[in-house]
Amino acid sequence: MLSGEACWGIEDMVRGADGLRRFQDASQSLYHQLSSTAAVRPDHLAVADDAGNRVTYRELLELVDNAAAYLKNVAAVGEGDRVALLLHAGVAYVVAVYAANKLGAAAVAVPTKCRRDEAVTLLFAADVTHVAADPEFDPWKPILPVEASRIIETQTLLSAPEAPVALAPQGQSQSVALMMFTSGTTSAAKAVELTNENVVHAAIAYARLCGTTPADSCLICLPIYYVTGLVALMAQFVYVGATMHIHSRFDPEHAVAAVESESITYLHGAPTAFARMLSCREAHPFLPSLRLILSGSSKETLSTLSQWHSWAPQAEYRVVYGLTETASPALLFPGDTPSSANPLATGLPFPGMDCKVVDEQGNEVPNGALGELWVRGTNVTRGYYRRPTTALKPGGWLGTGDVARVEDGLVWIVDRIKDMINRGGEKVWCSSLEEHLAGVDGVVASCVSRIPHEDYGEVPVAAVVTRPGSALTEDEIKLQLKRRIASFEVPEHVIFVDELPLTPASKPDRAAVSRAVLTSQEERTILHGARS
Repeated sequence: MLSGEACWGIEDMVRGADGLRRFQDASQSLYHQLSSTAAVRPDHLAVADDAGNRVTYRELLELVDNAAAYLKNVAAVGEGDRVALLLHAGVAYVVAVYAANKLGAAAVAVPTKCRRDEAVTLLFAADVTHVAADPEFDPWKPILPVEASRIIETQTLLSAPEAPVALAPQGQSQSVALMMFTSGTTSAAKAVELTNENVVHAAIAYARLCGTTPADSCLICLPIYYVTGLVALMAQFVYVGATMHIHSRFDPEHAVAAVESESITYLHGAPTAFARMLSCREAHPFLPSLRLILSGSSKETLSTLSQWHSWAPQAEYRVVYGLTETASPALLFPGDTPSSANPLATGLPFPGMDCKVVDEQGNEVPNGALGELWVRGTNVTRGYYRRPTTALKPGGWLGTGDVARVEDGLVWIVDRIKDMINRGGEKVWCSSLEEHLAGVDGVVASCVSRIPHEDYGEVPVAAVVTRPGSALTEDEIKLQLKRRIASFEVPEHVIFVDELPLTPASKPDRAAVSRAVLTSQEERTILHGARS
């Protein structure tokens, strides 16, 4: 078992009667963190969005206080309520989160990329009591699961009248602060409940290990409704009193241009986003302001790591691993990943967390052996809203569903358990095969999946994006791979795509790849039959 404090040499934490270790300066709630920051840095720029809104911490607190009074007095939001956010990323989104938090209500983050019926299904799953919605969602109002008086307009969040009487903050450390969905965007999705303590601890842990200061500025260009945007960036930067630049949608050129024009120091995103931003390197050859780049949500390739390392050599590029259920942070690489001796390792547990690798019976396995990664700690969820789960184990442990090993004092994430392909008894790991595909000259990105097979049960397949102008063929890819890996690991079929299909969380969509490969094979069969 690895303990976060021991790994990082953190000594100023206290252990509670429940066994959890806490930072001594932890605030009671997200709102309390904002209030403290506004008192210390009132005139420091807090948030700037691409709609032109710019607010200092004093102004942000005033907006939050006024919005909270409106939510309470007009929309009847109270402690324990669940306020859904059908809002695009921007200042109003931040105000909504902290206003709900002041009232002891949970902010329910809804993926705005969802279609109407998908989103409404999530609202019912979370049993929301109120909805804050942008104007574009007005046509949805008749089917929202709340009364019209409990629908809050976006503009209200930014222009609520000054509160006549100051409201005392209601949120407690164990109040649910955020609810976010995981495991899809359908009726099967589960709403993870994160308390104030979960999120406050995560924000402090990020700041401590990343050395974040008020001089930092981050770019939130990934979906803000997931845990990276809400906790790893927004909550952390409010705690520190640093500046957030928020984009409503991700566009690689817009993002890289903002890094340059706004002197962004801190980037945190998904490998797919960083791979797309590399296409802008010629137009923006120098990014001298960057000091830290965190890459998470899926496995990073050595190719992307090395290219970013040469693009911004002054910046540390660190792999981070976490889940919605851990309020974002679980493991962080201790230094610059691409220049280390173990660039494929994942990292060490955050302070306040323990981790271990176990077998199917829950017994810890020896170093070097594969098993499921379990974690526990102050930022681990108490569960899913009205959904039983087998992921939470005795002793406060959370089963992550990821295969890992401990080696050289580091945790190495191998793959998702569900992403292991069993080809006639031989194991093929999707992320490992993607790493090998990244080494094929001409391949820019790839996503590995599986399809059924009459003889082997299932076989690996892949979708690849190639460099513009490349004449790479499926046979050439297979030939190069056969020189490096076992024949059973070589994908049965390879298709070429302009962009990898992504889930709403910006992760490679393996199911979509499987469907695309099967469709391609059906079309080939039809074409072959026609020629015959």
